[in-house]
Amino acid sequence: MQQPYLMGQEAVYAIDSHLNGKPVEKNKKLPILAISADNIAENMATIKRNVLGIETTAIDVDSRQ
Repeated sequence: MQQPYLMGQEAVYAIDSHLNGKPVEKNKKLPILAISADNIAENMATIKRNVLGIETTAIDVDSRQ
């Protein structure tokens, strides 16, 4: 399973490094999640964040004002 949220996150880190004069890897390899019915439950937190882009931290709605 590809991890598009993780891909985007790494792309932002790379462009930030580039714009700040730091070296950037030409080819960045990211892990692929091997998901099956047997391991989906134990990988759900990773799937929610890196595949679906769902942050698991709670946001206090009242504090955003």
